[in-house]
Amino acid sequence: MITVCVNGALGRMGSTVCQAIDDDAELELISSIDINSNQDKTINGQNIYKDISTMLKNSNPDLIVDFTNRESFLTLVRSAVPKGIKIVSGSTGLLNEDYEEIEKLCDKYKCGVLSASNFAVGAILLMHLSSIAGQYFDYVDLIESHHENKIDAPSGTAISIAEAASKNRKEKISNIDFSKSYNPVEAIKILKDNTYVKFDETLDIAINLGINPEKTDQNIRGVMNLPKGSGKKIRIAVMVKGDKTKEATEAGADIVGNDDLVQQISSGKINFDLLIATPDMMPVIGKIGKILGPKGLMPNPKLGTVTQDVATAVKNAKSGQIKYKNDKAGVVHAGIGKLNFKEEDLLENLKAFYESIHKSKPDTVKGSFIKKVTIASTMGFGLKINAEDLRS
Repeated sequence: MITVCVNGALGRMGSTVCQAIDDDAELELISSIDINSNQDKTINGQNIYKDISTMLKNSNPDLIVDFTNRESFLTLVRSAVPKGIKIVSGSTGLLNEDYEEIEKLCDKYKCGVLSASNFAVGAILLMHLSSIAGQYFDYVDLIESHHENKIDAPSGTAISIAEAASKNRKEKISNIDFSKSYNPVEAIKILKDNTYVKFDETLDIAINLGINPEKTDQNIRGVMNLPKGSGKKIRIAVMVKGDKTKEATEAGADIVGNDDLVQQISSGKINFDLLIATPDMMPVIGKIGKILGPKGLMPNPKLGTVTQDVATAVKNAKSGQIKYKNDKAGVVHAGIGKLNFKEEDLLENLKAFYESIHKSKPDTVKGSFIKKVTIASTMGFGLKINAEDLRS
């Protein structure tokens, strides 16, 4: 019989592990740890210890299974390994120096520790296949999504897959601390130094907001002008009549029309990225709303695309105006320039976009509005930004 303690017993994985141990005839759960423990919570009729040191004073398991975080896991290793207690951990976010410390402790006390970012067979197989496939591609685009309470982003699994895919291309991302919140200038420099594709990547920003997306009065939507432009060439269509036709053309619109443009759109011919219209054209445009709406092309006065001043609207759009809105997870995404921009230009765009979002806080949102800021290149990894540095 192997006696086991679970660290993080009240978490999602910890609870699952406790149940699995209870169902296994060769294992016995004799103790558990969780920082959220209180006297009302028990497992198998036993109190759950709030910290590792208290557990070790009262229990002596053969093995500790850990699903917590970097700090808790390292504390566990430093406390349990010297006592000869083996550890199996799924905690992520560890740095190279952490693994070096763990290896030294294991060698010194002749005790084993197994640490893995994911124990699922499918995930391990994906990491292995990624290491093989990575050498045959110029870049790897890794996208992941999680529930809103996910603490580590990118996840340990995502980092492991990225490291596996880049191993044969000798990328140096293992030296990057993904748990750290970077100064914006430093983060931009790291992303610029780690680009390897043959096209101009975009610098993307993701801002996690402290809103409830299910409440319409907490959703945000708007437009803003990037002071250094977006670096993106867009085709603009303008739907107007009379003198406004000349005004739109002289301002630089790529397509100008009215009824003829409606017919083109109705036939499925849409060769523009943005549609601007004067208010008197909206009844006509309403007839093709079912075509434009799903494509995000429906003119909207709140976004400045329904206006009498079509010349200004066209010039703003050409010079780097971008629109934004939060998604269903309460996150705002936007491209804020090309990675080949000067660092100071990217920083200026980054600060301008952040300030625009900061000012758009709905009155109904209480508490912290901006939870996290992350930037990434199109085909690169993401880095967390210290939001306070964006307000200086």
